[in-house]
Amino acid sequence: QLLARFQKSGDLRSDFDPRAVAIAIRAAIDVAPARLSADPQFDIDSYAQDIIQVFDLATRTAE
Repeated sequence: QLLARFQKSGDLRSDFDPRAVAIAIRAAIDVAPARLSADPQFDIDSYAQDIIQVFDLATRTAE
């Protein structure tokens, strides 16, 4: 609902499915603990920054 609200206000692009993006965001969050448990060298900070960039690029409006 939050993504759809931002789409309607023009703060996010309108050409993506907000439900699909919400599911993808949740999946990216949910996989991190298992990945960290399996690989102690896993760089969680770098992962977080990469995920933020991916979703920012996927949803931001054209400047």
